[in-house]
Order: sequence, then C-alpha cells, then structure tokens
Amino acid sequence: ATAMAKMRDEMFELVVQIHGFEPEDVQIFCVDQAVYVKAKHVTEQGFVNNVYEQKFNLPDDVDTDKLTSGMSMDGILMIRVPRRESPERTIPIQREIEIRGGRKRPCALYQ
Repeated sequence: ATAMAKMRDEMFELVVQIHGFEPEDVQIFCVDQAVYVKAKHVTEQGFVNNVYEQKFNLPDDVDTDKLTSGMSMDGILMIRVPRRESPERTIPIQREIEIRGGRKRPCALYQ
C-alpha cells in the first residue's frame, strides 16, 4: 500500500491505496492527532487472506472531530480533515509606553 498526504485549501488530505479490500473490510480510528487505518479481508470460508494496518500522524492544526473518509471502487481510500478554525482577535498596539530606567528620568518609546 502507498500513501500520500498534503494540505490543500484549508483541508488536510490523506490518500491511501489499499487494493484488494472492500469498504466493509476497512476501519478508521482517530486517537488524538493520529489516524489508524486497519483493513482485513476474510474469505467466505473464514480465512484471512489480506491484512493492512498503518498509523498516520496528523498536523496539530486540524480538527479531528470533522474527519471524513471515502473509498473508491479501485481501492483508493481518501481521508480528509479540515483545519481548525482559529478565533481571530485583534491585539491593540500601544502607541506610547513609558519606561523608567535606572535614572530618575522617564523616557517614551514609540513603536
């Protein structure tokens, strides 16, 4: 199996080629900032003939609660995780700061 990961348009995408498995053979678990992909194909006779297991670490800035996945008919698994929305806040900039040094004379600093 091969895997490719990339960040595209505020979305982290993980593409895993796991040929030989049906979607019902595949399980995806998310633990902290990691995704575990496990697949096991069992024949009608009850024999396991194909197994895949891999851990993928996710970037710190993605929202794992919004993880989605899908699998194509030819065995390509796509896992998508959006970036976390960061609350924007405006930081005021002080124009004048009074600094008192070792001497008793105040001075002003302009930014």
